[in-house]
Amino acid sequence: MKINNFIKTCSAVLLFAVVATSCKKAQETDEVFDAGRTIVKVLNGGTSDEPGVNKNAIDFVPTPTVITVADIRRDVPSTAELNKTMNVVVKDDSAIVTAMGYEHLDPSWYTVGAATPRTGGQGGTYAVTLNPGEVAKQIEITIPDATVLDPSVVYALGFTIVSADANGVVT
Repeated sequence: MKINNFIKTCSAVLLFAVVATSCKKAQETDEVFDAGRTIVKVLNGGTSDEPGVNKNAIDFVPTPTVITVADIRRDVPSTAELNKTMNVVVKDDSAIVTAMGYEHLDPSWYTVGAATPRTGGQGGTYAVTLNPGEVAKQIEITIPDATVLDPSVVYALGFTIVSADANGVVT
């Protein structure tokens, strides 16, 4: 009797599984994003009212240390927009660093990665180019000798997106 009930239950579950998975699937897929704007942002950057804080710990060693200090992203509405080159200007915003109560990292203590060149020293701007197909680009710095830093001080760099071409909307 128990085996008979077990066989009937298994048959019912199997029949339901066959029916549920045999539905006709759509042959064409719509583009995920078919309308809207290209949004440009600093990942986890927050807003001007409530700036975001991304923390990077470093070892106080005399060997070069590479740190990703900002992650610039673009959220595109279509494949056509993704296939455009976008130039983004990012400001080294000292005012945000001061307002948050941190010590600005002295530009003489680090170098900026070649992929995102900076014009000017402290308070200058970074040129970020998102090539076709790229949705993100990182601003990286190299600290050649972290022993020049004071471990009791919290150092910071602030970033504000100033502009983005190719119909980019800064958020």
